[in-house]
Amino acid sequence: MGQLAITGSKTASVAALTLTAGMWWAPAPAHAYRTFADDPGVGVSAAQQSSTVEWDLTAVDPDDPELAVFEEAAVAAFETWTSVSCASVRASYAGRASQPGIPGDHRNTIQLVRSGWLARGLPGGRGASTDVELRELGGRAEIVEADIYVNLEEFRFGTEADPSALDPQGVLTHEIGHLLGLLHPCEDDQPPVPQCASDPAFSSSALFPTYSGPQARLLAPDDRAAVCALYPVEGCPLSCPVAYECAVDRCVPCATPDCAAPTCPPDGCPPVPCEPDGTCVSGECALYGEHLDECVQAGDLGTRCTTGTACTSGTCLVRSGTGHCTARCQSDSECAGLQRCTQVEGIEVCAPLPSQAACSIDAGASHPNSYMVWLAAVGLLLVRVSRRARMTPKGNRR
Repeated sequence: MGQLAITGSKTASVAALTLTAGMWWAPAPAHAYRTFADDPGVGVSAAQQSSTVEWDLTAVDPDDPELAVFEEAAVAAFETWTSVSCASVRASYAGRASQPGIPGDHRNTIQLVRSGWLARGLPGGRGASTDVELRELGGRAEIVEADIYVNLEEFRFGTEADPSALDPQGVLTHEIGHLLGLLHPCEDDQPPVPQCASDPAFSSSALFPTYSGPQARLLAPDDRAAVCALYPVEGCPLSCPVAYECAVDRCVPCATPDCAAPTCPPDGCPPVPCEPDGTCVSGECALYGEHLDECVQAGDLGTRCTTGTACTSGTCLVRSGTGHCTARCQSDSECAGLQRCTQVEGIEVCAPLPSQAACSIDAGASHPNSYMVWLAAVGLLLVRVSRRARMTPKGNRR
């Protein structure tokens, strides 16, 4: 039986931040993602102080029955971002904290709020909120702390089987994007920020202002490009095998006897082939797709998987007991190698040519639920930058 699985792991003083709302608006970037460099009140990009982001989870009641649910969702959401191969960012879970997140405590905290949402200064009608604290560092800025608040006082969170509840992992994937330094790619009411209707590709971003169910667990290419720009990899992400060497971001065959780094041609460096037995000294052998029989990184298209959380694309296609990472599609032209854009219970994915094996879709790939969360505009409040989420009827943005 086949299966398609889609799932997904300080304080600056006010005076320290000299970037003000009077700064110029940065020119529109060539990419679709936005960082604090595109915020008129900041003007420079900002990333966490360390590429290893430590975070904790807290609730007023240590026996809160939903702590385990959000713990699992948060770990998976962090893994979605940290599994991007070209990014150096990593996450370190410090465990459940007994103390709530407090501005200025130099902690990245995910906090469950069951009461007193408005008393905290958080606006009503929002499903989640992320406050990011910045500090200027000589022409750039760093994130010294980010706190994510989850509104359990006004909203219910649950599984995809409950269409009236918000998806914890989807919400946290979006909010962690803000924690890492990303902004919404578009807005509907903040010119000159691009209008969301101006480019259909915006809607595939996990940072899209209008959030629809578990789809927000998945990263779009621009999301991956954004986290790679903020947290670039230094050196090769793979440990190169004998007779290969690192060339910026991949292993390439040694070009000289002393294995001096070769110059890659304009179209890129040649990939490392799989061993005759289908193994790789570093990385994993692609089973299908454009890099068939080549060594790529775990989670790349074509590599083995059992669930979508193991794939960068978030999509794992299991046929006859063997799964591989694949991608969604709209036409055959989007599928590499001997693959076709095939509909599997309502979802079109790149799949090998038909065989006797049947394919089915698991609960992790249900259609978006009938509710949406409006993740509202970004505002810079002194040195605290707030991200807000508001639930509205589907298709009704305001």
